[in-house]
Amino acid sequence: MSPTLHLGDMVIVAEVSPSAIREGDIIDFRQGGTSVIHRVIDIEETGGSRQFITKGDANDNADVAPVSSDRVKGKVVFNVPKVGWVALVLRSG
Repeated sequence: MSPTLHLGDMVIVAEVSPSAIREGDIIDFRQGGTSVIHRVIDIEETGGSRQFITKGDANDNADVAPVSSDRVKGKVVFNVPKVGWVALVLRSG
């Protein structure tokens, strides 16, 4: 998500209703067993449900599959630069 977020940054994610997510928001969502943080670049509404088209800021193209609202953990509301390095160092031993 560079240049907005960097390795070692800690983000605060707030649980929000899918209807509160807008284009330009950065969301945290599940992709398989992994947590992904990408920006919403478009929103599709089909049959009363929302799907989010996402893209990492450093990526040239949008993500292949839309993100269904049930996979969204929340919206990034705050970023603390570099504080996550402590956890990364401790994890690596």
